[in-house]
Amino acid sequence: MKLDKIPAFGALIPTNATVTIDRAENGAPIRYCVDSVTEGKMQNLRLLGVLSGPVIVWAGWKYNGGLLMRLAIMAMGAGMTVTNYAAYTTVKNAEKGNS
Repeated sequence: MKLDKIPAFGALIPTNATVTIDRAENGAPIRYCVDSVTEGKMQNLRLLGVLSGPVIVWAGWKYNGGLLMRLAIMAMGAGMTVTNYAAYTTVKNAEKGNS
């Protein structure tokens, strides 16, 4: 069974994505564009990342290992929250014309 057929995952996993790449004169990619359905699913993934980050911070806090490992887990959760939130709001602002 494909994961995108599972109802909870269907809203998160892009299928049949159309990606276009704008390139500079030297051939280096300068802009990646995806279709709106794929971007919507990517936004759902970003939102899931924002909501899941605090759970990872909490798991690091509760972890019974050494202090450095606890801090590393907590930092991953915090980083996940911040980066996903930044990406999510960037796209939301661009959709509103506030980029």
